[in-house]
Amino acid sequence: MQGNTLAGRFAVTEGRGDDGVFARLTARDAERDADVTLQILLPQFAGDAELIGAFRAAATAATKLSHPHIAAPFYVGADAGNGIACFVAEESTGDIDL
Repeated sequence: MQGNTLAGRFAVTEGRGDDGVFARLTARDAERDADVTLQILLPQFAGDAELIGAFRAAATAATKLSHPHIAAPFYVGADAGNGIACFVAEESTGDIDL
């Protein structure tokens, strides 16, 4: 994944592991000129419409949260080229749990 660009703006700079369903990555957001944390659905689950729907619903709900101790989420979508579902938040050194 490192070296790839997702959604035309998030250049992946580092992999941070996965939990078997989601991968966590660090990327550079070209629009914000800032490092961000991405959570993406692993490719083997790309055809699971129920999981994708649940992921998008939880990620969209998370974008409505605002708290000083929460890395502000700001993007939910999918890469146009490969359809990878992704959730993006301000850079965080911890995990993003949805």
